Amino acid sequence: MSTFDILVEVVAEELKTTPDEVRKATSLVELNVDSLAMIEVIMAAEDRLKVVISDRDLVGVTSLADIAAVIDRTLAKQSAPLPVGAQPDTPTEGAPLDNDMPADATDAAG
Repeated sequence: MSTFDILVEVVAEELKTTPDEVRKATSLVELNVDSLAMIEVIMAAEDRLKVVISDRDLVGVTSLADIAAVIDRTLAKQSAPLPVGAQPDTPTEGAPLDNDMPADATDAAG
């Protein structure tokens, strides 16, 4: 099943409509997807596909095909190995964030 097909199922469930009605729509506007519905759809898609989608990546999406493309790119990034020496975009679970790092001893003395 493609990402788009899964997304159609998720949207149909969230909007309480049929997959056929979702497939007919060419835009999110046609589906009456407002900002709250968009958040609910994205969260449901993240849960279903086991992916975390960046809000940045969703800027400018206007259709389900756009959202499916964002999800596919995100999944590809998550499964691709990092180049040698590269750091992940997000900290690993339990890793301290930059602002959680202890102050340098010279900083504390000043």
